[in-house]
Amino acid sequence: MRAFEPGSSAALSLNRELTQGFVNLIWSPFATYTDGTARSGWLDLGVEAMFTRRDLVGGAGATGGTAFGRGADTRLLAGAVARF
Repeated sequence: MRAFEPGSSAALSLNRELTQGFVNLIWSPFATYTDGTARSGWLDLGVEAMFTRRDLVGGAGATGGTAFGRGADTRLLAGAVARF
């Protein structure tokens, strides 16, 4: 019996390489700057972009022929914080 049967959860969990990158921006449109001190306003707006790439140890053979053995995902997230 092979330790990592193609398509099994054990075979699909072995990463050969995993790369992630994040970029985010938070903006306070009503912030003030007085006497050398920055104060955030009542509203913060944020956006974040995320990129992930994953390669399996066995490549396409690890998936049992159902996929390529690698994958990539890009996400864009947005958020807001209001203070009352």
